[in-house]
Amino acid sequence: MYTYSSLENTSDEVLFQAFKDAFEDYPVTVHATLKSFQHMLQRRGYDPRISLGAFKKSDHALAGFVLNGYRMFGTKRTAYDIVTGTVPSHRRQGITNTILEELKEVLKQKQAEQYVTEVLKVNPIAFEAYKKQGFEIRREFSCYQLKNEN
Repeated sequence: MYTYSSLENTSDEVLFQAFKDAFEDYPVTVHATLKSFQHMLQRRGYDPRISLGAFKKSDHALAGFVLNGYRMFGTKRTAYDIVTGTVPSHRRQGITNTILEELKEVLKQKQAEQYVTEVLKVNPIAFEAYKKQGFEIRREFSCYQLKNEN
C-alpha cells in the first residue's frame, strides 16, 4: 500500500501540502505559508537524506513523513525530529511506526548516537507511538496558546 524512502527527491511544495494536510486537525493551530515552511526547514537544519516519507503506491502521494535534522549536540552526533505527520486519511495504518523502524537503519549508517523528538501529551496517538518505539521521556514542557484577539 505504501513505499518508504528518503525525501531527497521530494519538493518543498509536496512536503508543504502534506504538512498542511497532516496538521489540519492538530491540537495547536498551525498557520504557515510555503515561504514560512521553507524558512522553518532551513532554520531547523532539515536534512532530506535522513528524512523519510510514506508514499501511496497507487499515485505516489505523500501520506506520512518524518523530517529530520542532524548535528552535534554537546559531544554526541544527534539526529532530531523537526516534524512528524500523517495525513488524516492514512492514519492508524502503522505509517509512523514503519518510518521510525526504517529510520533506525538510516541513523546507524549516519553514526547518530541519539535521536531526539518532542510530542504533545494531548496527542495520545503520537505519544503512544513514540513510547512503543522505546523513546523515554527526558523532560516535559507546557504548551500555551494565545487567541489572536488577545
